[in-house]
Amino acid sequence: MKHVLDEFKSVQGVIGSCVYNAKGLVLANNFPSIFKEEKLLSIGKMLAKLYSAGGLTFPDITDVFLSYEESIVIVREITDKSYLIILSEPSLNVNLVTLTMNLVKDDLKDAIRNTAAPSPQAAPASTPQTTAPSQSI
Repeated sequence: MKHVLDEFKSVQGVIGSCVYNAKGLVLANNFPSIFKEEKLLSIGKMLAKLYSAGGLTFPDITDVFLSYEESIVIVREITDKSYLIILSEPSLNVNLVTLTMNLVKDDLKDAIRNTAAPSPQAAPASTPQTTAPSQSI
């Protein structure tokens, strides 16, 4: 999934991106190391709530853009309750990022499904039991 997120880094102005799901997991990210995992989790949770609240008012919502003086945050739901979050500089070419999101959406869906699918776990190997020879009195 990380290689799909790296596609966004090729767009001038993109600082980083991540995939957050409603189970409280950051499935992948390519943010600079200053963005710690616990902060990404709390930001993802807040942005997922914001996106869901917007969906109540605008049922056909596709993206949420939060424009700040220093940055732009873009949120898009990729699959049910899994969100792509992109952080960029204010000079971002929004049309180019939107085009990139549309082009990689299917790849992200597949990667999310593969990450979310429970991996089959091997049955624990049976350990041979050794018994002590019975003693008779």
